[in-house]
Amino acid sequence: MSGVENEETYSQYRKDLLSRQLSNSEKYDTSILTLSMAALGVSFTFLSNVIKPDEAKFIWLLILSWISFGLSIVIVICSFRVGNRAINEEIKIAYRYYMEGDDKAINEKSCASIISNWLNHFSGGFFVVAVMLTVAFVSINFSTKVLHKEIAMTDKSNDRVVQVPSKKSADIPAMQPKKVEGNTGDTNNSNNNNSTKSK
Repeated sequence: MSGVENEETYSQYRKDLLSRQLSNSEKYDTSILTLSMAALGVSFTFLSNVIKPDEAKFIWLLILSWISFGLSIVIVICSFRVGNRAINEEIKIAYRYYMEGDDKAINEKSCASIISNWLNHFSGGFFVVAVMLTVAFVSINFSTKVLHKEIAMTDKSNDRVVQVPSKKSADIPAMQPKKVEGNTGDTNNSNNNNSTKSK
C-alpha cells in the first residue's frame, strides 16, 4: 500500500473510532442521568414504605448517597455545556492548523476539553460512590428490620398462653344400690305393719 492509501485508511479508521467514542460518551451521560434519577426514586420509596425515617439506622449514609447522586446529575448536565464549548474551541484550533498553517496548534488542547473530560470522570465517580452508600444503607436497615421482626415473633410465641377450654367435663353419676329380693319382702312387710298400726 502506498503512503496515500495508508493515510486514507488511517483517516477512515480514526473517523470510525471518533464516531464510536462520541456514541459511547452519549450513552455514558444518558446512563448516568437515568440511573441516578431511578436510584433516587427507589431510595425515597424504600425510606417511606419499608423503613420509617425515625427508625432508620445510619441515615447519614442515605443522605450522602442523595448528595452524590445529585452531584452526579448536576455534573452531567454541566458537561453538556462544557462539551459544546470544547467543540467550538477545537474547531478554532483545527482552523488555525489546517487553514492558517499553524503547526503548533496540532498539540494544543482547549481548556474546555480538559474540563469536560474531568467532569465525565467525576460524574462516574460520584455515581459509583452513591450506589455503594445506598447499598450499604439498605443492607444495614433491611437486615436490622428482619432481625427485629424475628425477635418480635419469638417474644410473641413465648408470651402466648395456652387457654384451657372453659366448658366443664360431664359429671360422673353416683352408683345406685343393688336391689336384693329378701330385703324387698321385709320392706313390704314393714310397710304393711305400718299401715295397720295407722288404722
